[in-house]
Amino acid sequence: VKQFWQLFDFLDGKPMGPQGDRVELNHSRSDGFIAINLVQFEAEVAAARLQMPATPSDMKTLLRTSRVRKFVDANKAINSAITSRTTKCWIFKMERD
Repeated sequence: VKQFWQLFDFLDGKPMGPQGDRVELNHSRSDGFIAINLVQFEAEVAAARLQMPATPSDMKTLLRTSRVRKFVDANKAINSAITSRTTKCWIFKMERD
């Protein structure tokens, strides 16, 4: 889980690709929450030539135990702040500073 969040922090908001487009991973419109589409996350990790810390099925099991960014819900359909479309995301409560 720690490695997953390290990848998220490394990639989210980072300019990538030949156009320097920013990678946006948090689909949440609500302050205090993180909404991640795992399929998109895996694709961005692969595009950055990085490696997922576990298989997709293992990652889903492990993410339910997330404590620093507390797991809230899995595969919840939300209105994405990135695409303005309905997107299925895993929801986490943002850590407090």
